[in-house]
Amino acid sequence: MKHLVLNIYANGDYVFDSVDNIELKEYIEYNKLWRFGRLIYVDGQRVYNGCIKSEYLSKYDAIARKLYRQKLFG
Repeated sequence: MKHLVLNIYANGDYVFDSVDNIELKEYIEYNKLWRFGRLIYVDGQRVYNGCIKSEYLSKYDAIARKLYRQKLFG
């Protein structure tokens, strides 16, 4: 199974990756360690907050929902 992973940086830049189920845990742990400043969403669910303060998370969640819709539905 493949997962659609969205990584959002604090400045608004973002990257989508397709990650195999078997590699997902390693992918998340690697990115927490080496790219700790960005938020990580897996299939639309936030799994890591990055360095974003909790009061701003809803803003990024809304951005993620919009990006997923654009990616999935064009």
